[in-house]
Amino acid sequence: MENAKALPNIPGISQRLEELFADVPYGIVAQSIGMSRRRFENYILTDTIGIYALKEICLKFGVSADWLLFGEGQPFEKESHELKAIRRKWTQRTRARREGRKC
Repeated sequence: MENAKALPNIPGISQRLEELFADVPYGIVAQSIGMSRRRFENYILTDTIGIYALKEICLKFGVSADWLLFGEGQPFEKESHELKAIRRKWTQRTRARREGRKC
């Protein structure tokens, strides 16, 4: 479920989102939180974030809301098993493609 209500102009949130998900395609992240890749990428391009996206990222991936919104504290209280699984799966796919194997 996507929510059109976005928190406007949050300085640095784009960089923090990029840092969080640097090793995972945005489409996979967006799908796991129930939104389109385009909307997720738009948040990164515009230094905004939807209220629903903020909630889902924090709950599903164990991300600190204070860190994501304000850059304060640590990114994770405890990184979620779901984010670890997504990263592991993506790393395996990438490695297999480089080696010429089917995923």
